Formats: sequence, C-alpha cells, structure tokens
Amino acid sequence: MKKEEQLMKSIIIKYSKYILTLLAVAAMAVGLLMPTQIKAADSYNKDKKGSITINLDDVKQGDSVTNKAGVSVSIYQVASISHDEVNISFDIVSSLESTGVDVNDITTSDKNLNAAKKLTTVIDNSGISSVTKKTDSNGKVSFTDLAQGMYLVEEKDSASYGMFSPFLVAIPYMEDGQNWIYDVETYTKGVSNQQGSLEVTKALVYMDPETGKIYNLQAPKSYEENGETVPGARYYVGLFCDAEGTIPYGKNYLKTIDFNGSHSETIKYDNLPDGIYYLFETDENGVPYAMGETHTEKDRTYKCVVGDGSGDSADNKVQLQGRPQGKMNISNVFTTIPDDFMVVAELTIEKKVLDQNGQQTTTNDTFYASLFGCLYVLYELNQNKYLDFCLYICSYI
Repeated sequence: MKKEEQLMKSIIIKYSKYILTLLAVAAMAVGLLMPTQIKAADSYNKDKKGSITINLDDVKQGDSVTNKAGVSVSIYQVASISHDEVNISFDIVSSLESTGVDVNDITTSDKNLNAAKKLTTVIDNSGISSVTKKTDSNGKVSFTDLAQGMYLVEEKDSASYGMFSPFLVAIPYMEDGQNWIYDVETYTKGVSNQQGSLEVTKALVYMDPETGKIYNLQAPKSYEENGETVPGARYYVGLFCDAEGTIPYGKNYLKTIDFNGSHSETIKYDNLPDGIYYLFETDENGVPYAMGETHTEKDRTYKCVVGDGSGDSADNKVQLQGRPQGKMNISNVFTTIPDDFMVVAELTIEKKVLDQNGQQTTTNDTFYASLFGCLYVLYELNQNKYLDFCLYICSYI
C-alpha cells in the first residue's frame, strides 16, 4: 500500500468514529438533526469547501400546520479544522474557550445539544460573525461556500413557524467510514411557539436559629442614586438544563428579582418547550449557587431553598409536559436579620366595652384605633433572642 493511501486510511479511521457519532445527532432524543442522502467525496480534501442545507419539518398547531417560510436561521463557525498529516481535529475559537465546550468530544446527541446550548449563551458577544438567511416557502435554506470546520446553527426569528433547538454541524463528516461528506443536509424537528411557562416566586424569611421558627422579612425600599433607581434588594435566578447547573437554558436563562419594600417577588419564564429544567439561585454573572447551601453576598448570609423556608428542600427540578403553567416557590433563608430589613408582623387589637359595673356589654358605637409609633428591637437576654415591639396606641370614638 502506498504511503499516501496509508495516511488517508489512518485519518479516516481516527476521524470517522467521532464524526459518525456527531451525525448520529440525527437520532437525537430531542429530534434536532437527521441526516439524509448526500453525494459524498471519495477521499479527504483539505481545500474543499462545503455547505449546510436546513429543512424545517412540519409543526402542528391545533388542527393546522404552521408556516415554514420566512424563518431566520443563523450559522456561526465556532471551530476550525486542523490536521497534522496523521490526525484531524477541531480547534474552538478562542473567544469561546471559557464555555468549556470540547468540540472534539461531541460523541453523543446529548453532548451535541448541550454544547450548542452553551455556545448560544455567549455567541452574540464572542466577536464571531454570523451568516443569516431566511427559509423559502418549503422551509428550506442553504449556506454555501463554507470553510471546513464546525458550525453552530441557531434559529433567530421563528416568524409564525415555531422553534427548533440549536445544534452543531461538522464539515466534513464521515458518512459510512469511507466517504467524506462536505455538503451537509439536515432536517430539524420543530415545536410550536405555544409552549409552557414557569412562574418563580422568591420570598425572604428569617429563621430563628434556636427555635427554628420562620418569620417573613421585608426588604428595604428602593431609592434614587445618581439618577438611577437602586433596588432595596436584588437577587438572581437562572434556569438550566442539567442538575449541575452547567448548561443554561437559552440566552435569557438569567433573570433579576428586585425587591422594593416587599417580602416576595415573582418572575416568569415563557415559551418553554416540554422537558426537564433546574432552577438555581445565581450571582450576577449567572454562576449558580448550590441549592440549600449557605453563602454570603454583599454582607448578607443566607441559603436558598425550595419552598417557604421551613424545610431544607433542594429539589429544584421542574418537569413541563403538554404546555403547563408551572410554578416554583423558593426562599432566601437568613439566620441573622440583614441591616435595613424588617420582620413582617401583625398586630391584632381586640376592643372590649364594659358597663359601669365593669361587665362586658355591647354597643352600636363605632371606635377607632391609631398606631402612633412603632419600634422593634432585637436584643439578647439570658442567651435567648426576643422581638420586642414598643407600640403607642390610642383608642377613641
């Protein structure tokens, strides 16, 4: 066998296992990508250009099928291809290295989907230019004259069609262990825009470390500073696709929850396809905190748990099926009341009317009660903590 033929066989053997699995993304459980019959090249050609053709499948909405025309699709080259006359590999663009995506380890459909989702969260700020085109009346769009490498395919504007998840495509790929494919054709599996939602309510509570009793907390009111409104308290939550919190759900996975003199606030995630999600408390950069574990942020020490704060549940898993309107309650639990926070309490006043003999009686008169001042002090006495309310109440007719 000639040296050149031996070299090509070595390249094919070492590369085909990887690329075959990549295109086996075809059978993704999420149904993102399916290969089709494409004309193949006989041997690897490092100078050959390639193409990606995307075909949208039908999306049912009620008794009808949505319109597949005019859907904006973008592609980004996220990795170049390199070879050392023995091996072929991909080199991810340097601005994407922080994602931790290993483009040479896309060996399952799940890895393809997860890697694509990670890349979409940062691609707009990566400095990588995109090529965007719209589908024709048959839901078809082609990108031609493409350099070899790996591409991220993302829907930009669904029009009235629906949604499909992002995915990665390699140019070229090995079809059958013998032939290189440079012109890649894919079929996406779309879902209706009429998706489910998740409503998240975050509450602030104080837990007495000795008794375990739960009290509602009220955050400070917002204020103006240098012409901007500063919230009394601000927290962040993120929606992820995995239990470890490493795969954000889409570009809008991070949401801000601002408090303005309130005990609880609610935000909402819309257009969520059926699936399993995980909700985390995060920092301002979207880095998740472990649910149920104590941490300190801006001199405020607390832990985030699922529920009303009376337990230590860290079950942050949400499963949506059939476009449901999901809900989740989470609580930030403090064991020390932060500065400027207040305990939410109630005062019940019972008015008794006595006759001249000191006996309780009834009357049709109307009475009024006014609260003239309120001061609460948290102090320590005999190693026990108490909440002392000093109230001045005037009752009059």
